[in-house]
Amino acid sequence: MTLKELKAVVAAYHEKEPHELDKNEVDLFLIAANNARKDAEKLHTFEWNSCTATLSIDGVNGGQLADAVISPTSIFKGIKEIKTVSILRNNVYIPVDFTRVDIEIERERSQLELNDPFWFENRYPSDSQLNMLNSDQCVVQRGMGLYLFPRVQSAMTPTPLSLALECYGFLKDYVIADIDDAVAADWFLDQADKYMQWAIIDELNYLFQTYVPRQEGNVIPSPKDKRDEAWRDLLVWDAYMVDSHITRPK
Repeated sequence: MTLKELKAVVAAYHEKEPHELDKNEVDLFLIAANNARKDAEKLHTFEWNSCTATLSIDGVNGGQLADAVISPTSIFKGIKEIKTVSILRNNVYIPVDFTRVDIEIERERSQLELNDPFWFENRYPSDSQLNMLNSDQCVVQRGMGLYLFPRVQSAMTPTPLSLALECYGFLKDYVIADIDDAVAADWFLDQADKYMQWAIIDELNYLFQTYVPRQEGNVIPSPKDKRDEAWRDLLVWDAYMVDSHITRPK
C-alpha cells in the first residue's frame, strides 16, 4: 500500500476527503503515520529493521552513534540497538567483546579481587580482547555512545579504531514527497499496512471523534481494538522471520 492509498483509506473511515486531513498547512495524516510507526519501532525490534553501520572510536572520546554511517543510508535515520561489534583483521571482521559499562566494571572488580592461586578462574581479559584489540580493553555502550573500556586520559595510538556494527535502526520519517510515490515507502506499508491503517485512524479519532462510546452501545468497533488485533498479528509474523528455535547441521 502506498501512502497516498493509505491516506485515502483513513479519510474514508472518518468520512472525510483526503484534503480534509490537512489543517493549517499541516498534514495531520503524515504526522499520525510517523507517530504510529515510531511507536511500533520503539515497542518492538523488528527483524526487517536490521542494518549495518561503521563507526570510528578512540580511547579518550569514544564515538557517538549519531556519527555512525548506516547502510543502507537511504532507509534508516539512526541506530536503535546494537547486536554485535566487530573490527577488521586481515580483511575479515572479527567480533569483539561488547557489553554495558556496569557489566564490564563488575567483571573488572571481580578480577581485581581474585588472588594468584585462582588465576585459572580468571578469564579477564578474554582471548578476544587480547587477540583482537591487543589490550585488556573492550567496547562498551554508554547512552548513545560507544567507548573503549577502561578509558584512558590520552590516546595510546593516533589512529581511531574502526568498528563494524550489526544493529537495528529507526526508519526515516515520511515526508510530503512520499505521498506521491507510486510504491510503498518502506516495509511497514507493505507488511504492516493493517496496523498502520488502524493506528492512524485511532490517532486522528481524537480530532474527528468518529468512534465514540454511546450509552446504547457503539455499533462500530473501536479503532483501538482493531489496532491491537493488527499489532498482535504483526508480532507473530515477525517472530517467525528467523526460526531461532531450530538447530541445523553445519
